[in-house]
Amino acid sequence: MILIQLLNVMLGSATGVLVYRLSREVYGYESLSRFAGYVTAFFPSFIYYSILPLKDTLSLFALLFLVIALVRLRERFSPIHMFQIAFMLVVVLGLRDYLFLVCLGLVLLSMVPVSKRRVSRFVILLIGLFIFLGGITYAFGMGFFSIEVFRSAKYFDLEYINYTRQAMNRGYGSFYDTQGISQWGQGIYSDLRNVLTSVYYFFFSIDPTEVGRARQMFALPEMLFLLVGFPALIHGVLLTWREQRHKALPVLIFAFGIMAVYGSATTNMGAMFRWRMQALPFFLLMLCYGVYRRRKGVLYNLMWSIGRNRTCS
Repeated sequence: MILIQLLNVMLGSATGVLVYRLSREVYGYESLSRFAGYVTAFFPSFIYYSILPLKDTLSLFALLFLVIALVRLRERFSPIHMFQIAFMLVVVLGLRDYLFLVCLGLVLLSMVPVSKRRVSRFVILLIGLFIFLGGITYAFGMGFFSIEVFRSAKYFDLEYINYTRQAMNRGYGSFYDTQGISQWGQGIYSDLRNVLTSVYYFFFSIDPTEVGRARQMFALPEMLFLLVGFPALIHGVLLTWREQRHKALPVLIFAFGIMAVYGSATTNMGAMFRWRMQALPFFLLMLCYGVYRRRKGVLYNLMWSIGRNRTCS
């Protein structure tokens, strides 16, 4: 068991470095990248789960490496990037088969052209990736691009998702006091309430009016950080889409895609607190970009103090 924990510590230590590299690839600012790397490296839940023998740390490492390869592939084609994408998808498959199926779709979406710039290149990339990944899934006995697996997978069945939500809505960390209201498909207002509830617990983890356990006390610093930085996060997401979407599309796709996957099926604070770490670094990166561009507030002063001895490039 200690070997698994040591592996997780090593992979968790690399998370901050990967976020730094991703920021450099997307935004290109040294002080911003250093700040994003430090925020991720010292985020309490990342530290905590990196010292436990769980598979979430390896999953996060694979997803970050995968997104970096996709960002680079959008800029220039290289067989190395294709190999990195394939290898990280295989790692994800070894951890969570449902996440592998989701990532197949997110990878293709990450190559969609979002401007008039080099549209034909991205169409060719999309076709090439589809054939390339289809060959990999076929080699693993899942059919070409796992199309049949997609059709038959229970993970995309509304009845199974509702069953999972009801089963998880138990104990001290349940989202809802009443079981029935957690179900999807009961009306537009009910679904909207469920969406907003899932988004809230994805970012803030706990109900601050009912903090009574050690894990909830542990989550308070994260909640306060995200509360302070939430306006910058919204600003950073909008600016990333407006100004950097050509390069940053994989960051946006994986951030919101993975949040949607776990938000759609999770109704337990403890489970969400752990699983959200696989998407949270992408949001932290955009939050830091919002802080950098707003150039005011306590977080910007902290960013300036961290990067004051380095120049932006």
